[in-house]
Amino acid sequence: MIEKYTEILKKLKEDRLQLPDFLYKEGLDKDGNAFDENSTKRFQLLIALQYNPNLRDEMILVELFKAEIERHKKAPFQGLYPALRLSAYLVSNYADHKHVTLFLAAKQANFDTHCGFDYQFLVSAGIHSTYHSIENEKPEIKESFYEYVGSVDHCYISDNELEQWKKQLNEEYPGTLNINGILDEIDLAIDLEETEILKEKVNEWRSSKNSWTEKELKQFIYFQGIIKDVSAQIWANEELLDLKLSDWDCASQLHSLSDLLVKNKQYVEAWNRIKDAQKYLKRISDWKSIGLGRFIIENAFDVVIGSNDQKDVTAKEAFKWASKNVKTMKNLHLNLLEKIIKACELMGDAKLGKKFIKILEAKQGMLDKILNR
Repeated sequence: MIEKYTEILKKLKEDRLQLPDFLYKEGLDKDGNAFDENSTKRFQLLIALQYNPNLRDEMILVELFKAEIERHKKAPFQGLYPALRLSAYLVSNYADHKHVTLFLAAKQANFDTHCGFDYQFLVSAGIHSTYHSIENEKPEIKESFYEYVGSVDHCYISDNELEQWKKQLNEEYPGTLNINGILDEIDLAIDLEETEILKEKVNEWRSSKNSWTEKELKQFIYFQGIIKDVSAQIWANEELLDLKLSDWDCASQLHSLSDLLVKNKQYVEAWNRIKDAQKYLKRISDWKSIGLGRFIIENAFDVVIGSNDQKDVTAKEAFKWASKNVKTMKNLHLNLLEKIIKACELMGDAKLGKKFIKILEAKQGMLDKILNR
């Protein structure tokens, strides 16, 4: 898999490809949110750079890192993506103090980077020498730098801690690609966003298995979530159900199954799984006051809405059970309230619908006050 991206890297270094093709390019999605059209291509190139140390180029890496910083600054939903940390690591290998302002910009790109981006990068070129070089920067840069790593007299990171951190990074980002089995191939396909190869490798892994552990089933569900194969996720969740023992775990697993079945428009099967969950809920004394209970109730209303037929037997059963129990539930989230109202309209229960419309309006009013809307 990596060979294709190694060739792309070689073409870039030979000027057969242009670097701007991998830098930040703003586009708009169907909802009008900004996104980076080149983010995937750039991450693929960064992975090729990781596994080809002899092809690394400081100028190229710095520009790719700048593009990642810009992406994180402009991301409408914030976030901290793997490409930022990988590009920071590759740049940090040059141990050049002039890069400290880039690391600081990455740390300040958004709230998630402020919390999660490794502050050790700021002194990765050496603690004492970096403090010396930062004295030549503007006051606002120095102030931000000190806020993250401490003052000249008291750095939050010791030399030993910095060396341990660097050791961990080197282990996390090896310069040589070692594939030890099908799971390594799957992980690489995920990193490279090679969906078709991922499908092929996950199917190959599935065919090779005669039995599954709980950990393996959860891995399989994660892989199929990326592939977006809901039917395969349903199969794995059914297998997981057989491994559950406690009332809570069984009810939780049945919630996961009913949720997937609703997504797959298998409303009768989803309702059957909710009915299976009810016997476990009865043995959980406070099930109506916890998130799990609310989620299962929500799935029942999803069945009603998905069935979209007032005369449908499954919709009638699901509505009767869910509406009876939701009457005594508190702390209902807005999404659930909207579904209850929609289900009431569909099933012709105007009285119950009116009750929850009032609750929804009250909650929205409180939220508007909090947000000063």
